[in-house]
Amino acid sequence: EFAVRAALGARSWRLMRQMLTESWLLALGGGALGLLLAFLLTKAFVAMTPTDMFGDIARLSPINLDLSALGFTSIVSLLTGTLSGLAPAFQFSRPNQPNPPNLYDSLKEGGRGHSFQRTRLRHLLMVMEVALAIVLLAGAGLLIRSFVKLLEVNPGYRTDNLLTAQVSPPALGLQEGGRRNAFYREILQRVSALPGVESVGVISHLPLTDFQLRGWMRLPGRPEFLNLDQPAIPIGVVSEDYFRTIGIPLRAGRVFNERDHSEAQRVVILSESLARSLFPNEDAVGKQVGMPGQGEDLSGSAVIGVVGDVRHQGLERDVVPQIYVPYMQSELWSAAIVIRTTSDPLRLASAVRNQALAVDQGAAVYDLQTMERRLAASMSSRRFNLLLLSIFALLALTLAAVGVFSVIAHAVTQRTYEIGVRMALGASPGKILSLFIGQGMTFVAIGIALGLAGAWGLTRVIANLLFGVRATDPLTFAGCALLLSIIALLACYLPARRATKVDPMTALRSE
Repeated sequence: EFAVRAALGARSWRLMRQMLTESWLLALGGGALGLLLAFLLTKAFVAMTPTDMFGDIARLSPINLDLSALGFTSIVSLLTGTLSGLAPAFQFSRPNQPNPPNLYDSLKEGGRGHSFQRTRLRHLLMVMEVALAIVLLAGAGLLIRSFVKLLEVNPGYRTDNLLTAQVSPPALGLQEGGRRNAFYREILQRVSALPGVESVGVISHLPLTDFQLRGWMRLPGRPEFLNLDQPAIPIGVVSEDYFRTIGIPLRAGRVFNERDHSEAQRVVILSESLARSLFPNEDAVGKQVGMPGQGEDLSGSAVIGVVGDVRHQGLERDVVPQIYVPYMQSELWSAAIVIRTTSDPLRLASAVRNQALAVDQGAAVYDLQTMERRLAASMSSRRFNLLLLSIFALLALTLAAVGVFSVIAHAVTQRTYEIGVRMALGASPGKILSLFIGQGMTFVAIGIALGLAGAWGLTRVIANLLFGVRATDPLTFAGCALLLSIIALLACYLPARRATKVDPMTALRSE
């Protein structure tokens, strides 16, 4: 068409104007549909966003489409339309020349040819789409594998059928430590009597929350073992049934019981990693430990047990050594209650609140939620990043598949006459099929190779988001390449199969 227009005297600007008009209409239409889709998905996007990522920003300044987003989208759409319109127009346009140099060849071919020069831009775009899809697929694949490995990590406790609640005594009153301990003891007794409660315990700080008490350890006769330059060790103040309720396993010795009161010998329980650090190749049970300086003075405290390690700061963080003391030998201000239930824990939330308020109406009972939800919330940012990159990867994969399909389908349309000649000369449908699939998959292979090379370098940017997986994990890269190859093969096969249905006589007669 452009060759005929140019032969009839159309100047370069008229050809460009026609292409720009058509491409601008398509680009603006696509931009408008994109804006509509963005408007519909904005609420879903905000709902998926973890609250700890933006805090109160969403409430102070609602996240929605504004003039800047509209302007940016319009500019990108117009720029895309301009580039898409100018590229084909330049094939038949040269400055200061009434007729382009390839005009004669184009007229001679009459649309029956399939020259490399005419299709190289489409092939280049197809290669770029495939390469970009591989990069995004590799990033999403790494995050998926990382998230799966994170879910396999043992937090050190059981999250099933476990209800948690933060409880604080009245701001005024209960100033003495003994009265506060009695306050929590009565709550534990009341809650444990509720139907459906297996056991109940109390701790000064739950896993996945900030530590309230810390101190530096020392051993009798070895004051230099842990100095003040090292991080302070977290101290957990717990009740007798805390370990059984939350499901922390006992490795050696015993847990606290009612005999570990304020008048008895001071006792402590060490986490497994702390016991291993303090007493390598020894049995920690029966040893003495002390904590000079800050917090409780635990000089002469006997180690009565060793329990399993807990990942207090999240599944992706290293285990933090910890020491536990009985709440009857310490002081609890604000604390958390853990309740092991026989059924859905949230059904007991109101009853637990009522029992705590029955002890003292001035108490504060808040943040009642299951341990499963707390653990899920600790991974919300990681899950959101995974979801976001997966959406981008899915879009890129879709664009790559559509691009491959479009190029091959267009090639089949352009080469209908050639297909008719080949089949008239005896070419079998299998030969025609392999011709188009082979040509399409050649460019797909080039795109995959370029994409893998790009992913090898670019995935290192998300290395800090990965857990248990290298940024250059070959298994993930191979899986992404295989997935894209299968989809691209299907995108090549569908239009190539149409080429095998061409009737040679109809194709030759139509030309």
